[in-house]
Amino acid sequence: MSIRAAVVEDDPAFCRTEADLIRSCGQAVGQTLEVDTFCSSIVFLQKYTAQYDIVVADAVLRGCNGIETARRVRLLDPGCLILFVASTPKCTLSGYQVNAFAYLLKPLSEAAFRNEFGRALRLVRRNEGPTIVLQEGASYYKVPLHAISYIESQRHRITVHSDETDITVTTTLSSLQAGSNPPASTASTPITLSTWTGSAPSTARRTSSTRAPSWPSAGPARKASWRHSPIGRA
Repeated sequence: MSIRAAVVEDDPAFCRTEADLIRSCGQAVGQTLEVDTFCSSIVFLQKYTAQYDIVVADAVLRGCNGIETARRVRLLDPGCLILFVASTPKCTLSGYQVNAFAYLLKPLSEAAFRNEFGRALRLVRRNEGPTIVLQEGASYYKVPLHAISYIESQRHRITVHSDETDITVTTTLSSLQAGSNPPASTASTPITLSTWTGSAPSTARRTSSTRAPSWPSAGPARKASWRHSPIGRA
């Protein structure tokens, strides 16, 4: 499994240093890492489609600051791990409010960074599992399959109900399966609607103008959190 990380830092030299440290952390544990760097939070948000597992960001950035950047990331992917690196502790409380994984101060201690990023890597690897990315207009939402309670379909509008929120997009169930990661056609365990509900197809309700019947009852869906740890120890 390849883990994707992004560095958002408006100091180009420091941005490269962080990216090198991240790659080194991956090499130390034999983990393949794809690292993208952004010297502008605006550019990062323009290109963000919930594709990153870990985001390392300066809490104080020109344009859109790191905290506001994190809030926008949270809207699309509540499970993304966010590590702040900042020259001041004044944004620490705001970091808690966006469920940041860690908050490190500059000048950056390499040992502290390796420790916190290593924890993040272990958490991502422990929680790895299939996801789907939902798109509505210019917005993307990443949802782990285990977090989905049930799905409703009505006239090419799909509503995915999860522990965190309900997301409605214009698509079909077949397209939803095709957009899973890994794709339903290549997953080692076939990804079906019952996989998404976390229990049994009975927990998925399908509504339409023809009022198609629900699947037979087989008990309530399993609930599972898709939040990650806030600042502190995992």
